[in-house]
Amino acid sequence: EEESSIQIQMKEESLFWFPLLDGMSKLIWDSRIEIRSASVEVLFDLLDCHGPSFTEEFWLRVFKEIIFVMFKGVGDAREGMLPYLPSVVVISCELLMSVSPLQRIWIGW
Repeated sequence: EEESSIQIQMKEESLFWFPLLDGMSKLIWDSRIEIRSASVEVLFDLLDCHGPSFTEEFWLRVFKEIIFVMFKGVGDAREGMLPYLPSVVVISCELLMSVSPLQRIWIGW
């Protein structure tokens, strides 16, 4: 039986996009500033550039399992990570607000 285009897209999201986005979100807590900065930017660039093709279900998963977990990490941060929190949180919030697909969702387009 042939897979529908929606089934193929959902499989692609789960097998390719989710591990990539999840990996980027984990690198945000790296102790090296270059890695932290690059991972934050790449994560939100990926969401901005490729997010329009994501299904609604996948966006919900991204929020629940990546974005919310990433911000929850602020409260769970180890003591050694405390100096990095302000920059990680501010940059992440700014970039999150600039993700085009999310702007359309929030505005109601």
